[in-house]
Amino acid sequence: MLISKHFIYLELHKTGCTHTRDILYRLCKDDCEIIGKHNTYEQLPRKYRNIFKERIKIANIRNPWDWYVSLWSFGCQGKGGLYTRLTNGIDIKTFIKEKLNILYPKLDPSFWANLYSDPEDKENFRIWLKYILLVNKHSIGEGFKESSISNIVGLLTYRYIKLFTFFGTEILNTLSSLTELEHHDSRNNFIDFIIRNEHINKDIISISKDIGVDSFAAKSVIKAISNKRTNSSIRNKDYKVYYDDETANLIREKEYFIIKKYNYAF
Repeated sequence: MLISKHFIYLELHKTGCTHTRDILYRLCKDDCEIIGKHNTYEQLPRKYRNIFKERIKIANIRNPWDWYVSLWSFGCQGKGGLYTRLTNGIDIKTFIKEKLNILYPKLDPSFWANLYSDPEDKENFRIWLKYILLVNKHSIGEGFKESSISNIVGLLTYRYIKLFTFFGTEILNTLSSLTELEHHDSRNNFIDFIIRNEHINKDIISISKDIGVDSFAAKSVIKAISNKRTNSSIRNKDYKVYYDDETANLIREKEYFIIKKYNYAF
């Protein structure tokens, strides 16, 4: 999370947030602070709670079909929190039982490691996707599979609600329908400006005046680091080649909320 005197930037995993934060930090580095990463409102230090509602809130979003390929292929490089949780064999049974009173064991780490073995293997991606989104009796961390909403929405929507709404972490354990989720989002979403991963630079320039940034300075910084995208995944850049009809429709079903709200298409 980046906090400046004009805005607060929150990071949704694999949406170009590292690149976006780098640009924003360079534009306000004399008057801003970075506090962790992928923070929820509940994780915000109390000294910032009073200013949160006053500041402009900014975040990123990404085409869900592209997002899942990026998330998986990032793991194929041995990177990312999801990859680490799934492949390092850490025992989280006790944690889940104590916190959620449900026993969802982890699958064999070698099973996941095999699915992350080759960023060009389309079949591995499709199997991985189904285990992330469909097979429920195992944990992938974050409380996703254990939440009441996991049978209805995907991991992207889960993280979106968790990071970009008030009481997101708490509410996700009580929602039981897409209608309830949409109602919660309409009342509690605090993001003022969304930057799309598909055109980050353009969107930053377009909102520069609203967030107290000189547009010429924004263009200069963007030009200086335009070829330095960070945390990018190594894989075929055409995400569509990784999908067959079944998995493309799976994303269409599970990420309907994001697709509808931001008018995305396969």
